[in-house]
Amino acid sequence: MSSNNNNNNKRKGKGKGKKQFSVESLVEKAEKCILDYELELAEKFYLRGLEIEPENTLVLDGLSQLLLDCDRVEDALEYLLKSIDLKPDEGFDKYMNIGQLYVGRESLACFNKAFDNCLATFKEEDKKQDKNEELIAILKVKLGAICCSCVELFLTDLCFEKEAESECERLIEESLKWNPKNVDAYVLRTQVLCSQSKFDEASTPLLTSLLLWEKLDEKDWPSYTTRYSTAKLLIELENFEKAAKILEKLVNEDDENAECIYLLCFCYDKLDSGLELEMVELLNLSLTLLTKNIPDDQLNHMAIEQVQQLLEITEQKLEQNNEDDDDGDDILIDDDNNTDDMNTD
Repeated sequence: MSSNNNNNNKRKGKGKGKKQFSVESLVEKAEKCILDYELELAEKFYLRGLEIEPENTLVLDGLSQLLLDCDRVEDALEYLLKSIDLKPDEGFDKYMNIGQLYVGRESLACFNKAFDNCLATFKEEDKKQDKNEELIAILKVKLGAICCSCVELFLTDLCFEKEAESECERLIEESLKWNPKNVDAYVLRTQVLCSQSKFDEASTPLLTSLLLWEKLDEKDWPSYTTRYSTAKLLIELENFEKAAKILEKLVNEDDENAECIYLLCFCYDKLDSGLELEMVELLNLSLTLLTKNIPDDQLNHMAIEQVQQLLEITEQKLEQNNEDDDDGDDILIDDDNNTDDMNTD
């Protein structure tokens, strides 16, 4: 009898040793793991949270974002759809995420719903007497960003829709209303003007965009994608010097972007920079990346041809420069010989 009691006491003691975490604490732990790049552990915390509360949309949204960042799209989609089904009128990031997985009108519908939910959150917070100004500022930036995502759709998937041009202009204005310092909005305005062949007008918003982010600390610069788009637009507007400065930074950040490397060399060539030796090295790297990492298709063949053509031109310039240097050395030698002859006389 006493033996059984002892065993029961041991089991009870063992049970007391287990720590039960709340869902909120599990989410906090998952978020910390993400910051520390411990992604597998973060996923385990989120899944444990779902075991406790299977319909907690905070956990569903966090887990789906993590899975998207890990390129596990199908798994993420399952949790995104569940979160939307549970609380369709709450949250906006989930609609932005799922909109990026869709195309065309389906994607636009998701972005519009994200805007509506974000706007509702903003209005609710803004009418409070003790409103959270920091949250309001964040929501304004988010509203501007959602507008830009819609513009990108009308420049790509929906570019042939009859309202595409007017919607681009309306949405850019709406974006700047919420966030006057929205770099992406100015870049998109430049893209719209270029698509309309209004190149004289296109420089103004692009230079405004540059002025906005060049004043920032490097850690606060726009995304790689935005800066890359800016560089390509500067090339289209024949501002090769500014484009080269941006591309140099981008190549330092990612030396495996073959197109970026080629465009940097293209700018150097247009500027007659005298960097032929460096260009040959960079263009050979671009060729290696194109032949190794990119699928064998017509676009890739065209890219390879462009790089090969510029490489050939650059090698010819380098060879000519070397010949000119040799000729200069010969002239110096002849001058020295003539001076020696005169002294002898």
